[in-house]
Amino acid sequence: MTANPNPHNTLRRVRGSASLYRCVDCGKQARDWSHTHKTDPDDIDNYHPRCAICHKQYDKESYWENEEYRKKQLAMPQRQSSLSEDQKEQLVTLYATGKYTQKQLAERFGVCQKTISIWTRKGKR
Repeated sequence: MTANPNPHNTLRRVRGSASLYRCVDCGKQARDWSHTHKTDPDDIDNYHPRCAICHKQYDKESYWENEEYRKKQLAMPQRQSSLSEDQKEQLVTLYATGKYTQKQLAERFGVCQKTISIWTRKGKR
């Protein structure tokens, strides 16, 4: 049997876009065809429709089953926020004024937008 050079193309041709289906995990609209790990990747029956969130979670859980990956992740130092408590308080206050976007604050404080998003949500509690 010749290996399928691109099973995703075959999936789309045979079963259509994953977005035509519901996610097998949560029931929301699927976005991706997700390969069932530890099965033949050339067999299109080993793919299921998943939304982006469930697909990412499924892959993450599968990676954690891999002992080598798990050891490497656990050995990595946990990253600390590069913002002081005063800076965090300042950015929450600035964001609350409505004059700045998260992107603008991220550039101003030298962090990524996701960091701003996390701290502005925490500041609103």
